[in-house]
Amino acid sequence: MIVYRLAHKEVIDKRVNMPCGPYAGSWYVMEWSDSDPKKLEQFMEAREKLVSKSCTRIHLTPYADRLLNNIQEWEVCGFADPVSLRRWFKGCLRTLQAVGFEEQQYEVPESEVRVGLNGQVVFAVLNAKRVRGIK
Repeated sequence: MIVYRLAHKEVIDKRVNMPCGPYAGSWYVMEWSDSDPKKLEQFMEAREKLVSKSCTRIHLTPYADRLLNNIQEWEVCGFADPVSLRRWFKGCLRTLQAVGFEEQQYEVPESEVRVGLNGQVVFAVLNAKRVRGIK
């Protein structure tokens, strides 16, 4: 199954060894390849803007999504299609892209993908293979 994900070009989530998503947790799990403090500040501001608008019916956490119920430590979030991804990040997408986030596609065994509400999915990273960025 192809899943769609918004992830950073330079920041790696060390928990799962893959590009960091915009909701990734604490800084201790991130590996930042650029030490420019201005970029770091812009990155933080973009994430804060996103998180501040994320407490709505459309932006359920995996724990609040009744079809997902949670997210395991070996899973990351994504979307079932690019339309759902863009709808989710509407109003924030350009800001996030300006600080290094990009739309990415991963091929994941269907048995390792759980589909929730509003097109959100969680998937196991172990067998996920990056296919390409989305245009």
